[in-house]
Amino acid sequence: MFSILGAGIRSQAGQEYTITMSPSVSVQRGFAVYIPCQFTYNQGDLSRNEKVVAYWIKHSPQHHSCSPSSQPDCLPVATNDQNQIVERSAKDRFYLFGDPRKGNCSLVIRDARIEDEGQYYLRIEGKRYLKFSFLQGNGNTSPYVHVIEPPQKVNITVDITDSRQLGLPERKEGVNHVTVKEGNTVTLICTADGRPPPNLSWMKENQKVGEPTGYLQLREIGPEDAGKYQCLANSQHGSLKTMVEVIVQYHPKMPVFNISQTHRRGSILTQGCSKELASDSELTAQEGDSLEVFCKADSNPPAATSWVKGDSPLQKPLDNQLRLTNLTVADEGVYVCKATNMFGGIQRTFWLSVTYAPKLSRSPQKNTTCSYHDNGFLCVCTLHAKPPPRIEWEVDGERITEERRRRENLTVQALVQKNEVTSTLKWTGSLDRAHNIICMGSNSYGIQNIPFLLDAQRHPTSESSIERSLFVAGICGIFLGAGILMLCLFLIRVFKKKKALLEASHVEGTPSRREPQEESKNSTHIYGNIFPMAPRLSWVNKSKPAQERKPKVPQGSTVPAPRRSEPPELQYAAIDFKPKSKGVPALSNDDVEYSSIQRK
Repeated sequence: MFSILGAGIRSQAGQEYTITMSPSVSVQRGFAVYIPCQFTYNQGDLSRNEKVVAYWIKHSPQHHSCSPSSQPDCLPVATNDQNQIVERSAKDRFYLFGDPRKGNCSLVIRDARIEDEGQYYLRIEGKRYLKFSFLQGNGNTSPYVHVIEPPQKVNITVDITDSRQLGLPERKEGVNHVTVKEGNTVTLICTADGRPPPNLSWMKENQKVGEPTGYLQLREIGPEDAGKYQCLANSQHGSLKTMVEVIVQYHPKMPVFNISQTHRRGSILTQGCSKELASDSELTAQEGDSLEVFCKADSNPPAATSWVKGDSPLQKPLDNQLRLTNLTVADEGVYVCKATNMFGGIQRTFWLSVTYAPKLSRSPQKNTTCSYHDNGFLCVCTLHAKPPPRIEWEVDGERITEERRRRENLTVQALVQKNEVTSTLKWTGSLDRAHNIICMGSNSYGIQNIPFLLDAQRHPTSESSIERSLFVAGICGIFLGAGILMLCLFLIRVFKKKKALLEASHVEGTPSRREPQEESKNSTHIYGNIFPMAPRLSWVNKSKPAQERKPKVPQGSTVPAPRRSEPPELQYAAIDFKPKSKGVPALSNDDVEYSSIQRK
């Protein structure tokens, strides 16, 4: 088991006493060790058939050398003498192996104990002359037994000192974790058993920290000092370690925003990569996108978060996430994340900017239109976008360039106000034909085209002018319809009045049937058969005596000839001459003439 490290030789009176064994032996506590030993002695000191008694004795400062056979207080730890009393602590644990008469002196130690450590020497005795002790020195060897113990019972004690309070530190022993507040001073004390005493050192997360001693002090501890600390006890006979976790509580630190963005292009959704956004930064998203913003604050215990936009608190989100879907310009603004726990709070912000493609101006004062102006036309196009749009013009399928401006007397001017751009196109020339004009606004997020149709007369059309023209036409139609209705009512009323007058005049000129005799007696009535619209017959105009002539009818109008297709219709007319009218002689009843008048 053990090699022989040296040998001791001693000569007495010309005779040799030698011992061969290891001068130093180590045994682990609780284990057994075998120590080989051989010795020689002077055969002349031993009579025939005499027994050699051997003793293993532990060296004591009180006895440099003693003889168990003659000194009662000199107790060996092992012997081959069955009647000899041995040390109580060595009984049944120390044994002498071999026959001393043959020079065997091997020693066995079982269940080694700490108190077994020390110097041992061999003593041999006979009945008469043989008495010799192999003491250390003078060339002899006496083994030294080392009882070793690997590191064990490694313990960490924690002392916590509050820098804001005076007094003794708070001590915690036998714990595997400890919770402290930010700013405290923490001292870790490590102890370990072992023979020889082990070397102590500290490690944190597999990295060496501090000095290789049993003490580690953490002054004004912070979040970066939190972690698992290990005390390592190491010796040539083994190593052992133990661990304690230091938990540091502190107020929230620097929130960080984690952004997950979903892009919408028409009906297609595309999930973007998650990224981290620093505090007080600007986040740009396109109109229609969706955002998930996770506010993460470093704190212990974990902080509760809330969101505010501008001065308005938002509904408390689940799992600290702010969700914004289908973004619009109204979602732009400053978003504030507030994180608080029992030790304090902190807030951080980010600015959300929503970009979008060009659109018509939202201002009612800014129209987008084309109209005739000073022997030409004037077009105004107002678009807003973010970033501001670039506006170009196209006339009759040809884009307006610098060269064309100079060639055709075209003037293009632009006015930029934040995200709104107003472009003016002025052209002077012939208006004898229609013109197709397009206002084209574009940025990196889209294109907006506004078409105009300017005819050869005077009516430009566009999306806005068409609506205005329809409105004006509708108003004019209402007024025209009302005028026609009033004219119809007026004509109906006039017609009714004329009809009433004609009926009244007919009633006055027609004789009543109830007075036929009276009418016949009246000399002023002349009856005749009259065919309307027919000329007089020739015999009506033949000459008669002056007293029998009737006054001539004025020749101002000529009655047209009757239609041949219509049958003659007999009509009667009555002419009433008053007796006192300007001396016209009254006619007798015999002078009544009749004539036929036929209507054409």
